[in-house]
Amino acid sequence: MTKVIGPLHSTEARGRVDSLVYNTWRGIRYVKAFVAPEFGSPDPREAQKTRVANATAAWKLLTDAQRQAWAAFADLHLEIDWTGVPKRLSGFNWYLRTHTRLARIGAPAISWPPESTQPY
Repeated sequence: MTKVIGPLHSTEARGRVDSLVYNTWRGIRYVKAFVAPEFGSPDPREAQKTRVANATAAWKLLTDAQRQAWAAFADLHLEIDWTGVPKRLSGFNWYLRTHTRLARIGAPAISWPPESTQPY
């Protein structure tokens, strides 16, 4: 890292020019070589985005009866948040949660809500 005075014929420069990165850190202007980021493994956020997109597309393919069944399931199953306060999720939210969790473990997706009286 090189300390610079008057970079690029100005009082301050920030950003990348070709293979050099100009910046200021705690009032000290410096220049360093640009190093491209390397990602060794796939980003887990990208995998989750794909699961959510697939679940949303699957929701659009459900019949009205199936959507109403998910809405009824949501009315019976309140979610307890971290403060202990119950909150109500929509049928879409329950479907999305169920679909993405099943996809994460490699299980087949379901179209109808679970027939359980136990809250999740």
